[in-house]
Amino acid sequence: MDRYVKEKCRLLKDNRQAVKKAAILDFSVNQWLSAILASSGEIRVSESSIKSMRQLIKDNVGITSRFRSVFSLPAASVLASSRNSSTVLKKALGFEEALRNEGFKRSHYTVLPSLFVAAHNSGHSTPVLARRAKMFFDTMKENSKIRLTEKEYGLAILMAASDLNVEEACNDACRCYDFLSGRFKKKESVLALSYILSLINERPEVKSQKALDIYDYLQAAGLKYGIRQELPFLGIMVMYPDSAYNIALSIEEIVDYLKAEKAVGLLKLSKSQALILSGSLLIMSLSSRQREQNISLDTEMILAGKITLSTALGVSVLTLSNVAAASC
Repeated sequence: MDRYVKEKCRLLKDNRQAVKKAAILDFSVNQWLSAILASSGEIRVSESSIKSMRQLIKDNVGITSRFRSVFSLPAASVLASSRNSSTVLKKALGFEEALRNEGFKRSHYTVLPSLFVAAHNSGHSTPVLARRAKMFFDTMKENSKIRLTEKEYGLAILMAASDLNVEEACNDACRCYDFLSGRFKKKESVLALSYILSLINERPEVKSQKALDIYDYLQAAGLKYGIRQELPFLGIMVMYPDSAYNIALSIEEIVDYLKAEKAVGLLKLSKSQALILSGSLLIMSLSSRQREQNISLDTEMILAGKITLSTALGVSVLTLSNVAAASC
């Protein structure tokens, strides 16, 4: 395992400890999601910085805001790792309002994507980005044989932040879907994976096959990869510039390394969650390598990774939160 990945692993461990101290009662999966998002940059966050960001959120939003929901911890972690947290939060709240003006419902699934987009140097203004998100979501609904829900909001926002033409991207995604749908039963997840793949400039059959190859190599190595909300993250792994075999091998090495380093709480995650966490470390380590080697950053890949990871783990966080609320 190369030093860039090891550095990210160490950063993740440190940030996870800080997150846990700041929110010891939060679900383990939410702590890990917060830690990996905080580690997407090069900053080591602290217990005090996360707490101060949670207070910043409380000071700037109403009591019913989704930013003060179960996602307040990952949102605070993102802000704690930002160099201008107040500006990022203000832009995110402005984007949330623009989304509602376009007809999007208030949703947990727009909180983190809004923060990522606010910190992302998109070439689109806030109103244009929200309008593009609505166009993508509506076109996705028209082209899909399955019913879309607010879980796909993040995906529409991600597509909007790209420079892709709406119709061309949706047509590309449909071809990927046709290629993949016979392999996996969870059609909503296949649809999301297909749209992630549409971000890649490659023939639909080629990139879809690479996704299947990564999945098969992981399965052959005894690493069970989920086919529900985790499936779209395969598309992020396809973006990584290496062969399917080497990508799967790298992820296996990261899982083993984290276990050997006794990454506290890792075993509380499902095996599939641990895999996408490891995949995130691989993707995010690329930004460190590119910076050091003075290579142009693939910011779109990093943005896609954050949004897809947040959706995958966010479903589990919301499920746990609803179960806990029902049991009270």
